[in-house]
Amino acid sequence: MDMNHEFSRLTGGWLSPQFKVVYGFLPKTDDPKLQTIFDVPDGVKDRFTEAKKSLPNKEDRMEFVAQIAKKFNGLMSTDLAYMEGELRKIQGWINA
Repeated sequence: MDMNHEFSRLTGGWLSPQFKVVYGFLPKTDDPKLQTIFDVPDGVKDRFTEAKKSLPNKEDRMEFVAQIAKKFNGLMSTDLAYMEGELRKIQGWINA
């Protein structure tokens, strides 16, 4: 998992997918406000340094979960119609 994360940071998700949560029905989005990415590099130079965080590490993982919860809550407050629509689409998977 950490090796995948290193490649992801190095290539910006091109060689190995980023660990991220997308707030929507579709599995991908280019809209940064609709996703939370784990341990994003601060810039080009930072891409080539070791990952600062590890998803298997409990503290790093829980920090990521907190970021997800905060972003989800923010979207539910500022873009409720969009979020309700996406959640209804996801709810439809139950009967698929």
